[in-house]
Parts: sequence; C-alpha cells; structure tokens
Amino acid sequence: MSDEARRLYNEKLSKMLSRFEEAIRNFEKAIVLEPSDPEPHYELGKLYLLKADKKKTEDWNKKSNVPKSIGVD
Repeated sequence: MSDEARRLYNEKLSKMLSRFEEAIRNFEKAIVLEPSDPEPHYELGKLYLLKADKKKTEDWNKKSNVPKSIGVD
C-alpha cells in the first residue's frame, strides 16, 4: 500500500472511530434524559457488540429489558 493510500485509509478509520465514540456519548446522554426508555440502552448494547466488548454488551442488554438480547449467547 502506498504511503498516500495508507494515510487516506487511516484518516477514514479515524473518522469512523470518532463517530462511533460520538454515538456512544449521545446514547449515554439520552439515557440521562430518559432513563426508562429501553431504546438507547439497547443501541448501546449493539455499539459495544461492534466493539467486541462482551461485558458491556451484556450489561446494556440487561438494562434495556429487551426480551431477546443481541450478540450474547
């Protein structure tokens, strides 16, 4: 991979990760505003699943009270 291609690739990854972390922060803010709403809890579980953080995925699935949780066997 050329240096320029690697730079562009790394720049794209950096932007994606930044948006990912921003999404986590936004769902956490939504939970503070509406703690009884299960949707942001569930969405956080999905985000942590994508991050391969099984513990946080399980925790947020439990908090969402969604009958069938995602990504946890």
